[in-house]
Amino acid sequence: MEKTLKSAIIKSLQDDQTQYEILATTTSAIIKASEDEALKKAIMQHIKMAVVEGIQDQHFIEGIVKSILAASETILKNEEIKKGILNIITEAVTTALQDERIVTVFRKIMKDTLQDGALYRATAKGLLGAITPRLTSSSGNS
Repeated sequence: MEKTLKSAIIKSLQDDQTQYEILATTTSAIIKASEDEALKKAIMQHIKMAVVEGIQDQHFIEGIVKSILAASETILKNEEIKKGILNIITEAVTTALQDERIVTVFRKIMKDTLQDGALYRATAKGLLGAITPRLTSSSGNS
């Protein structure tokens, strides 16, 4: 029975209509969540706590980056999902940046980064590489 049930679930998840319905349900849930103030507040509180703890865990950061990259293709194709997620993330990050604990952790990370000479030089080189084309195109337009 268990094998039959697993087989049925796997088969249904491979069905295009089922995948469409899962995406539609997820989209609807995200949109509703972005409109519900109490839910947004609760989500933001949990995100703040997770950020404070997770930002110090290298394995956690690596997992988040991998998950974001894997999900980004689907998310970027759906404007409603993009808008809902962007609204929630924007509010969560804005709120988190007003939390002194997070700001303190961020400052410590920046201080440690700037004290690492090799990392500082690489960051400065990357920054200059990023702004040089803009400076060149700006001076050409004048």
